[in-house]
Amino acid sequence: MPGSLLDLLAVGLVVVVLRARPQVVLGVLAAAILLVPGPLVVPHTGTSFLTLQHVLVLAGLGRLVLDLLDGSVSRSDLRLTRVHAALLLLLAVAFLGGIAFAAGSGPLGAAGFRLADLADALGFFTVCLVLTRRVGASTALSAAGLGLLLGAAVAAAEHLTSVSYGHVLFSRLPAQQSQSAAFPLSLRGGQLRVRAGAEFALQFAWIVVAMTPALLVTALRRRGGLWFASVGAALAVLVVYWSYSRSALLAAAVAVCLTAALARQRLLAALGALGGLLALGGYLLVPSIAGHLNSSVDTGSIAIRSLRLAPVMELASHHPFRGAGLGQLITSGFPTTDEAFLLEYVELGVLGVLALTIALLVALTETARSLLVSEREDRLVAAACFVGVLAFVVSCFTYDAATLVQGAHSLWLLVAVATVLGEQRLGRRVVQPRGPLVRRAVAGGLVGLVAGLVTFALAPEHTAQRAVFTTLPLPREAISGYDNVFFAQRLINTVCGAVTTAALPHVSVDCTDTFGAAGVGQWRVQAGTPAALANAVNQLTELARDRAGILYLHVAPLEHPRTGRDSWAVTAPVWACLGLAFLVTLLWPTRRLAPVPEQPPTGRDLAPRPSALEQRAVLVAEGP
Repeated sequence: MPGSLLDLLAVGLVVVVLRARPQVVLGVLAAAILLVPGPLVVPHTGTSFLTLQHVLVLAGLGRLVLDLLDGSVSRSDLRLTRVHAALLLLLAVAFLGGIAFAAGSGPLGAAGFRLADLADALGFFTVCLVLTRRVGASTALSAAGLGLLLGAAVAAAEHLTSVSYGHVLFSRLPAQQSQSAAFPLSLRGGQLRVRAGAEFALQFAWIVVAMTPALLVTALRRRGGLWFASVGAALAVLVVYWSYSRSALLAAAVAVCLTAALARQRLLAALGALGGLLALGGYLLVPSIAGHLNSSVDTGSIAIRSLRLAPVMELASHHPFRGAGLGQLITSGFPTTDEAFLLEYVELGVLGVLALTIALLVALTETARSLLVSEREDRLVAAACFVGVLAFVVSCFTYDAATLVQGAHSLWLLVAVATVLGEQRLGRRVVQPRGPLVRRAVAGGLVGLVAGLVTFALAPEHTAQRAVFTTLPLPREAISGYDNVFFAQRLINTVCGAVTTAALPHVSVDCTDTFGAAGVGQWRVQAGTPAALANAVNQLTELARDRAGILYLHVAPLEHPRTGRDSWAVTAPVWACLGLAFLVTLLWPTRRLAPVPEQPPTGRDLAPRPSALEQRAVLVAEGP
């Protein structure tokens, strides 16, 4: 898409967000989740921070200001929630630990982008929450379902045409060609993986899983709901299958069944059972389906995750409390970790993991609270929101979902819908007086501190050392390049198999292929004491050289032996103390606003009302 056309599109969307009805604005924000790539920067703005997603959120905040000035939005519509507190906590930890007091001096641009994305999440949730308070939870959930339908339609078009939607968007933007969303469709097992406007196929699949319950509920609430729900569910499952994301495909089936169970909806349960039977039949009868779900089809993604674990954890071990700083992960040689909590731990330390955990727990509790509603349609909306949020939390263990804009938008949209539903049906939570909250926080912090100190005292110490090893003669290694079919890889696998299965007491070994020079691997040995470590290294070297037959094995340490406790035990007093204090403060049940009592009847109201005949007699007596 030409840059000038993208500028016009951005201006048009901003005008729609500023002037259109709240329902339309929610529809635009929901559709942008799967149709607008997160890193797509609006050209000719002079800064790469103004991505189209950020521009829409800024326009939404401007819309709230205009509505507040003209009276369309009251101050009560802008009241804060526990989710705001959790997001502000995460933003503060990211700024203080990741930038202001960062351990390293990484690229400020990368740190700024991460911080801007967190602020964007806070702004997006605020806009969705205020608009949902105006239009109602069911209408906002319908916007999410329709947004998913548009994204799934684009993904289906990608499958039919083999053309990447993101590649078309970025094709006339030379300065943004390095973005992953600008690449053609990737391959797995010889098949193209659809992704619509997401940055990669796995992200797209998990967003679809999180929003599929919203699509089902939206369809069921319409006339001919069973037919619409069947078509919507089939399309959602198909595009997840065409993304060839193994974990997300199983999660899609679980999400439909869990939504039916929580909503106690027989129609939805029957639809989920029918879909499950069809999926099972396809898996058993169609060999290609089973082949695509086999982990042996693409072992590269699994191998790279295990490969990056050692250097990433090595970087994090030097700064377990505050992390290495936002944007510092690149110094380990990898741009990402494919796991949200691990990324937070590397860049923000245990405080970042704690803040992210609190934010996700608050999101889960707010959506779980909405499940207490009694009305049938409200229960459907609540179940869709809770299952979607739960799916997002699960996706944090499969890719860095919490740090990418589009996945975060899907999460906070569903949380906003569930929060408003709980306010409208169960009453609005109010903050209790400051005294009880402070006492609870202090008591929780003290209990956590004691538990953390006990954990630290009981955790054993150990000594560990990383080393590289070679399996080829030095002259041959100097002239050999890496080749997947070269027998040096088999030699590395032989060494790793021998040392990891060695039955050495109180010794643990991690061994990986560095995928660098031919025949070069890396291991990490951990034992109870420095003497035990040296003895274990000698035994492992002898085992691999003599018994496994790797005659040219040479081991070179990468560092001096390091003695201490595991990072989780060293930081236990901090994360246990702060975590329990914040959890008690944010998750402790608070009072709800009581319904407005009816006015007591006056003496006139207590007098018996005349019957209809008596009223007619009075009218006849009074005359015209």
